[in-house]
Amino acid sequence: MALDYISDTITREEFYEKIHSKSGSSSAVETAKAHITNLDYFSKDKYGKETDTILRDLRDDMSKTQSPTKVLRFLDEFVKWLLKDHPKIILHKGRNNSVKYFLRKKNKNSISPYFATIRKYLSQVGGIRLHDDDIKMDVTKPKTTSGDYEDEEAEPLTAEQARNVIEITTEQKSITLYHTMNDTGFRISEAGKIQEKHIHFDKNPVEVFLPQENSKGKNAGGTRYVRPETAKRLKVLCKNNPDHFVFKMYDTQDIIQFRHNELARIRKTYAALGMTEKYSDTGRHKYNLHSWRKRCATEYARKNGESLAHGYIRHRKHLAMYIVKTKEERASYFQKAIIDLTFNDSERKQILLDKALEEKSELEKRIPKLVDEAVERLKNELHNEGWKSRTNSN
Repeated sequence: MALDYISDTITREEFYEKIHSKSGSSSAVETAKAHITNLDYFSKDKYGKETDTILRDLRDDMSKTQSPTKVLRFLDEFVKWLLKDHPKIILHKGRNNSVKYFLRKKNKNSISPYFATIRKYLSQVGGIRLHDDDIKMDVTKPKTTSGDYEDEEAEPLTAEQARNVIEITTEQKSITLYHTMNDTGFRISEAGKIQEKHIHFDKNPVEVFLPQENSKGKNAGGTRYVRPETAKRLKVLCKNNPDHFVFKMYDTQDIIQFRHNELARIRKTYAALGMTEKYSDTGRHKYNLHSWRKRCATEYARKNGESLAHGYIRHRKHLAMYIVKTKEERASYFQKAIIDLTFNDSERKQILLDKALEEKSELEKRIPKLVDEAVERLKNELHNEGWKSRTNSN
């Protein structure tokens, strides 16, 4: 009996719903939509057809020929297309779509994530399933430098640059956001999902917990830490409501809108500071919101090494090394890094003073014990000397 009443494919909307139900992340859905949108641009630019029309034709051809050759050619051409600028494809952004720009080539580290999404789309929406060996043989993907910073293109802020950004930022909530990203290495969407219940002020150092469903990558959730200065600022934003989102304009604000607002705000700040450099190969700004995350990893590494730093901000390559550490060890690594994460001179001096006073206090506690131990040693030495003298006289 034919099973025509059960479809072997799903719709595009169902594809996005599937991603959301699996990841629980609206950011993951937004990323997938960006990938598919680029596939649509490619289909129109290269073949003058809609993506789903092409997929139906490719599926029919594959059924007739029993060969995936044309599908693989389609994917290989897509990869090549992603690595080129497309000046004829004009896009719009900004208020009332007033800003025009053309579609830029993708960073080579972004190709694998794009390809992974498109392959799933071909399988689930197009009904086209491919063998790994065929893909390896016929689709040429560029070598990447993935591992250190994955696909996050940005320059880390120096302490001076961080100070300058804070000094000319007038929105207190954004200032606290920057401090938090500086300490935790959260991505902007992850920071935007922080609720009061995720902040544990009773811990030392103060902890901020990121639920797995709020994180971008697999196993990227977990606990991060903040400096005392950041903790003070976070307390000011709290309203004694566990479900209150600390950084959103209002609790129901869409996370995508939140991210866009903060990106627009910090771009104005960077522009005022003359920090407008762009990468020559992609045309993207060197300084963006990711620059705080990059700064976190860079400064954390000074005391703890690069592997633990990338593990702390949850980069896949080094995560295994970090998560095997005990909670006490993880907290101690952050405590070591605090002095380098600090970018305010007065705060740095206060940290050094507090550390000196703590060491002084510890030393003062140990002095009586050290004196007792010294006296005991002298007694033992005198006792031994007396015993030797009596023995020699006999």
